[in-house]
Amino acid sequence: MIKHDYGLEYSISFRKVDPNDSQILSEFECENTTIRNFARYQSISSPKDVTYIFVDNENKTVISFCSICCTGISITEFEEDDEDKPYNSTIPSIEIDFFAVDERYRSLPLDENSGRYDTLSNALFLYMIEHIKKIASSVVGATHICLYAVPKAKNFYKRCDFVEFSEYMNRDEKPFVKNCVPMFY
Repeated sequence: MIKHDYGLEYSISFRKVDPNDSQILSEFECENTTIRNFARYQSISSPKDVTYIFVDNENKTVISFCSICCTGISITEFEEDDEDKPYNSTIPSIEIDFFAVDERYRSLPLDENSGRYDTLSNALFLYMIEHIKKIASSVVGATHICLYAVPKAKNFYKRCDFVEFSEYMNRDEKPFVKNCVPMFY
């Protein structure tokens, strides 16, 4: 891999995965085995997710990937006339099933003037959020973005304006990765 000091030094392309990407995805490095295996072996053919990748054009490696799907956030509401009568409602949402940055790129500052959190990882995630917002407003009409954060990444997502599920939101019974924290934007 060619050594760069800053994230802005990379020539990066962004696109949806295709079957020709299996070789570069097989080299994706991530400390979480479930996330790494999804990127390597399932991201191209997942029946429910659409996966996008950020590619280092110089090295032909995957810098980051993000898999999204349509979902809903289940909430418990109460009848206006009868506070003892709860009912479930669903908020249309797009879920980020997986987002990860390859270990080799994870903590790169954007440039020499970058603050502690001005990293390539943060920039790629915020770019993905903007892409999801476009899909939400022009294709599916979703109003929220949700995800289940691995505990180590919870503060990263909070810095990107995600918040933990409120007490009236019903979390999924079984998230992909153990001990994940449900969050939404």
